[in-house]
Order: sequence, then structure tokens, then C-alpha cells
Amino acid sequence: MTHATSTEISPSGVHVKLSPAWSAELSTLLPLILTYAGSATDVYRSPVYVCKEWLAAADSSEYWLGVAASLLNGNDTSRLVATATSPKRFVIDYLSEQLKSTEWDVDRNLVVEYRDNTSDDMTSPEGPHCHNLVGSRAPPCIQRCYASSHFWCRLAQTFPKPPSSLPFLQIQLCTAPRFDQNVRWQLILRSHPSTTVLFVEDFYHAAGILWSHTTRCVSLEDVEAMDTHLVLEWLGRDTSSWAGHYGAKVANISAKYLVHPVPDATVVLNY
Repeated sequence: MTHATSTEISPSGVHVKLSPAWSAELSTLLPLILTYAGSATDVYRSPVYVCKEWLAAADSSEYWLGVAASLLNGNDTSRLVATATSPKRFVIDYLSEQLKSTEWDVDRNLVVEYRDNTSDDMTSPEGPHCHNLVGSRAPPCIQRCYASSHFWCRLAQTFPKPPSSLPFLQIQLCTAPRFDQNVRWQLILRSHPSTTVLFVEDFYHAAGILWSHTTRCVSLEDVEAMDTHLVLEWLGRDTSSWAGHYGAKVANISAKYLVHPVPDATVVLNY
């Protein structure tokens, strides 16, 4: 494989340093992507920009070819996000993150499941600490999750309202069903103390072992002037609702304020 001789590409005034290990084949696709994304601000907002370093996202030639194909296919945003989202690149930016891992209001029926990196065995899915998050095929970016264990289970957190200069909230999370049960989950955003509902959506996952990454962007224009905080809630259950059944799973929940909206998307995370 030949290596690119260029160490920097700067279409539209965007400077991206390339690793010496990049092949000429991969580097020729980058100008196309950056040309589509536009200015530096647009690159940061673009769904293609799934990590802080372009070179870290280039896992394979198939990955970049998929991105390029999406860009040429009528700029279909949903497909673009699907091909550009790498299962290993879900990284929370703690500089802008509003949620704190220690401040969740956790339902007593939620079970914490931990990843066992020593095995991908999925033959014994029962139990809260089985291999690989209880039978799901979780990518490396998911090291632990919450799972519902009896009827509807709730996970919620309260965080401060943003200044008017940040009128959008981007919510991201990873979810999975039980291997043998369909699951339902709901995402709700309210402003307090008025309890105004800013966003609510129901989701359904068919039984299986794959995880999904969901992104939703919510306008905050309906937040009351008197409100001081926002509350994000996740509710999940499987179809049987058995106690100790470890059904609907959620991990890597993120919420950050934005100046501009970003596209909504739900994509499958390949292992």
C-alpha cells in the first residue's frame, strides 16, 4: 500500500493533519468530505465529524468509501450518518457535557451490567454480570449499561438551563434490546419548574443482540423564562416485564448545548 506524500490538506480553509500511515487511496477521499462539510464551523457541526481527529476515524478503506458513497448519493443525511458512525468512536466530550455520571436518579429496578472483555460468549445471557453485557454484542465504546428488570424503569438527571446563546440541546445515547425480547423505551425532556415538555419520543427495538446509537436535537425555544433547569428522562421495559429479566439497555447518555441544530439519526453499531 502506498503512503500519501502530503501531510496536510486544507480545502475551504480547513487544516487537517494526516498520519504518515494514511494511504493515497484514503487521503484522496478526504478533500471530497471536507468540501461537502464546508467551513471549519460546519465541519464541527457535520454528522461526518464523528471524532476530534479525522485520522482516528479512518479505520479502513471500506469505511471511507462508504462515507464517500453517501456524500455522492444526493447528500442523504441519514445514510451519511449511518456510514460515518464508527462503533469505536462514541466519545463523550466532557468539556461541553451537561450530564454527570454520579448524578443520575436511578430506578431501583434498573440493573447495572458490566462488560467482560475477556470473552464474547453469548451462550449464558441470564444474570447481571454475564459476558459482554448479558448477551448483547456491545462495541468497545460501551463498557457498562443500565438494564430494566421489572416493568417500566426510569433513569433521569437534572441540569442547568443554558444561556439564550445556546438554543439547542443534542441528546445522544446507545440502546439495545434483550436477546429474546422486544423492548420499548421513551426519551423525555422537560423544563422545570414549569414541567413544560420540550421533547418526547417512543422507540421500539426488536429482539436481538445489536446496539443502536440515537441522536436527537431539541429546540429550547419553548423553555419558560422562569425555568431554571432541564430534566432528561429515559424509560425502558421489555415485553415480558419479568423481575430479574434484564431487558431494555441504555448506555453512554450525553446531552450538550449547541448554537446550531444537527440532524437526528438512529444507526446500528456494528461490533
